[in-house]
Amino acid sequence: MRINKLFIYLTFLFFTTSTLFSDEIEFEASNMDIKDDGNTILAYNSKTIILNENITITSKKAKYIKDKKIIIFEDDVFFDDKKNKLTIQSQKISYDKDKDLIYSNNETFFDIENKYKIKSNDVFFNRKINEIYSDKATT
Repeated sequence: MRINKLFIYLTFLFFTTSTLFSDEIEFEASNMDIKDDGNTILAYNSKTIILNENITITSKKAKYIKDKKIIIFEDDVFFDDKKNKLTIQSQKISYDKDKDLIYSNNETFFDIENKYKIKSNDVFFNRKINEIYSDKATT
């Protein structure tokens, strides 16, 4: 009887653990604040790693809103997307994890595969379809 309970517990633990690690976001920061009963995380001088997306972001401030799966990066943001061989630099970038959508509402610089350089404002980058778009003048 004990073996059956142990087997069921270990099976449950295995499946829930693999699900938890699939959406893992790591924060390395000089200072962190946790608010709203753990739903909002503020990280300062941060390095954020989204493991399953192969993304690393550095910024002076990051705000993670867990229930909406949105991360807002501010001040000297450097977004490194290794999967798409793309880097983005801006003062403010928002990342919607569910939609896999990046938005920057100010001057933004893209470097794609060290071949293409893009400068624009109010830019969206849809990682699902690998498309960059903006209504503003772009060079």
